[in-house]
Amino acid sequence: RRPMLGEVAGQIADVQVRNRGTLGGNVCSNDPTNHYPPLMVTMGATMTVRGADGERTVAAEEFFLGVYMTAVGPGELLTKITIPPASGGDGFAAVAIGKDGTGIVTAAATLTGDGTVESARVAIGCVAAVPVRATQMEQALAGHEATAERARAAVQGLGASLDPPDDVHASAAYRRHLAEVLAVRAVVQAAGEE
Repeated sequence: RRPMLGEVAGQIADVQVRNRGTLGGNVCSNDPTNHYPPLMVTMGATMTVRGADGERTVAAEEFFLGVYMTAVGPGELLTKITIPPASGGDGFAAVAIGKDGTGIVTAAATLTGDGTVESARVAIGCVAAVPVRATQMEQALAGHEATAERARAAVQGLGASLDPPDDVHASAAYRRHLAEVLAVRAVVQAAGEE
């Protein structure tokens, strides 16, 4: 029901990692360069965590706490990820370090509506310790036709609102630029315009 999950899996690391890795492991490690955390946020996933005190459910936006930190506490285990069925389209775009490298910036989008966007969820990865929702872009998309032109207008100012790190792979300025470019690509893909 959410084919984007499989498409993104095919972009993660290399064949060996893809054959042994799991969705749960990917989200629990919460490496800021991982592909799945932004997608879990846009898809509205919930994580079921179990420990000695019982079971609890955590929304994806509250699950990711910091670099390599999640809501899974000591003595707890992630037992289930629930992803609601699609009521629209999903998109994902990334620029990685080399063919099988980690992400420099990733963007995920989920849109609902038929032609006109009823709601939009856009999250950017690799620019902070946790996925960053592009709420201004989401608001600018809602109620409008899902087109590439609208996505380009809606993304204005997203990069300036981010405070990504500078490192050996990319400058903060380049990450800000990529965030805007990839957010547009993810929205266009989610809209089925690609």
